[in-house]
Parts: sequence; C-alpha cells; structure tokens
Amino acid sequence: MFHLKANSDEETNGYEGLNLKRLELATKSSLEKKMAPKRGTRDWFKFQYQTSPMSPIYWCKYDNKKSLKDWTLETHGKPFALFEVDLPTFNTVEKLVQDTWQQDKVGKGRDAHGLDGLNYTNITVKKIERVENCNLFQSYAIKRQELFKKGMKKGAFVDLENVTKASGKILTTGNISQDSVLRKDLFTEVNEHYMFHGTQAAVVDTIMKQGLDARLAGTGAMLGLGVYTAESSTKSDQYSGMVLQVHVNE
Repeated sequence: MFHLKANSDEETNGYEGLNLKRLELATKSSLEKKMAPKRGTRDWFKFQYQTSPMSPIYWCKYDNKKSLKDWTLETHGKPFALFEVDLPTFNTVEKLVQDTWQQDKVGKGRDAHGLDGLNYTNITVKKIERVENCNLFQSYAIKRQELFKKGMKKGAFVDLENVTKASGKILTTGNISQDSVLRKDLFTEVNEHYMFHGTQAAVVDTIMKQGLDARLAGTGAMLGLGVYTAESSTKSDQYSGMVLQVHVNE
C-alpha cells in the first residue's frame, strides 16, 4: 500500500543501496520465473498456489529474504513500517495520479458535495510513502492463494475489462508501464489491480495498522456497506481532502 500526501513541503528522497538490492531480487525473481510454467495456464496457477507467499520485491524492511510468517514472528507488536519511496517509484505513482485524473469530474456528483466551491481543477503530489505491514500483507496473500487455487481448477479468470457492462481497460493498471517495479508482484491473472482509496487524514494511522475495514464504512453509501476503490484519482480525491491512498486490490 502506498500512502500519498498532497501539498507537502517535504522533498521525496530515494534510498542508498536500494538499486543494488533490487538487482539482487530481480536476479532471484528471474530464476524463479524460469522454473514457473507459462503464465495463465492451470499449471501456472498450481505453481503459484504451492509457492509460499512472500513480501513484494520492492519492500525495504520486511523484504522477501524471509517468509512473511518469519517476519510476523519478529515484529514484536509493530508489524508495519513507513518509508518514503525512491525517485522511480515516486515518478510512477505520481504519473498514475495525473494520468487517471479527470478534470471534468472535479466537484461533480453527490460524493463531491462542497468541493465545487474550492474552484480547483488539478492536484500536485508532493510526497509519497509506502506502508510495509507484513501481517496485513500475509492475510492478503493467503486470500490471493485461494484465487490461485480456483484458477488451478477452473482456468484463467475473465479479465475485468471483459465482464458484462465493463467500461474498458482498468485505468490504473493500464497506465503503469510493463517495466515498472509496481508490475513485478501484480497478478492480473486473478484480476489483481492497483486502485485508489480516499480517506480523511485522521484515520490514516489506523488504516496503516489495521487495514481497510468495510464495517466502518458510512451507512449512506450508494452501493451499500463496503470498502470503495476507484480507477480515477479524481474520485478518491473527493473523499480525502489533502490525502490519497493507493493500494493493491483484487
């Protein structure tokens, strides 16, 4: 999960040694890919189901040199850490925010009540932080394993862009280049995509610790109780004021 802050005066800095680590992890990932069956096949789903869930290759603290189970045993009550992302990741996410921004939708709809008076048409991303929560990611990865198991039995999932009444390609994932680090651990075969979620600054710390909880959603939601995500940064901006979040959503 990435935590974005807009209109901050702090600079975005990279991390020394991160590129070397990425090279090492990319080599490891390359070897694993050579062992894996062709993506999207039933054998590939089986391979993924049998593979122990690991943290994303771009994580710094809870990296994939250890299993998620090992990390959760070593966190001692604080299973998450917060990092400013490196410059390439910053540029990728910032571009994603701008590429999915829909200027003509600002202040439109019931979710944007009160925003029309602010008279703005764009936003500027000043700071991006990555949340590394090994407990939450382990729970997420286990659920993803269940989808791999389904694919093992039924074959590839229907792409979201091809389901009934779909509006086309997913804007977020469609605007991330194939060579981006954000693509490395993304499994579109089970319809896993990056989506935006907007929230108030006061609850960000709670989300970083406990994750998104549908039980805390507003009772007046248009489509009922749930965690709402969006392809467009404009939509999530309507809920967030000064803060946006981007997270992996299946």
